[in-house]
Amino acid sequence: MNMADAMERASVFEWELQSKLRPYMEHLTPRPAVFIQDFVAANQQDRVDNVFTGKNKWEIVSRLREDIRDFKSKKQLDKIIVLWVGNTERYVEIISGLNDTWDNLEAALKKDAYEISPSTLYATAAILENVCF
Repeated sequence: MNMADAMERASVFEWELQSKLRPYMEHLTPRPAVFIQDFVAANQQDRVDNVFTGKNKWEIVSRLREDIRDFKSKKQLDKIIVLWVGNTERYVEIISGLNDTWDNLEAALKKDAYEISPSTLYATAAILENVCF
């Protein structure tokens, strides 16, 4: 769905503002995103249709890294900033042995550990691609 139609469906902005923004947004289509149902409200599931998938979270990080490189290359950019603007995500604790050190986080991603959030996947990809997050 293009951003103008998504804006209309979301009904966040008043109609007058949507009308003004539509010409700027209708040609924009979001890139795939990370979606893990356990980290967001249950009412989001039906609208999700453009997501990264993988056999584990490490593979999803790899796909995010490819997407970062692709965007940078196609737009001929010297630098980029990854701006995480996803849906409200539940809080994740720092857990000893899971996400408290880089080595533990990397191992947890490769094991597809449950308590690793989408925002952590984006941050990991950004760090590995040496871009701001």
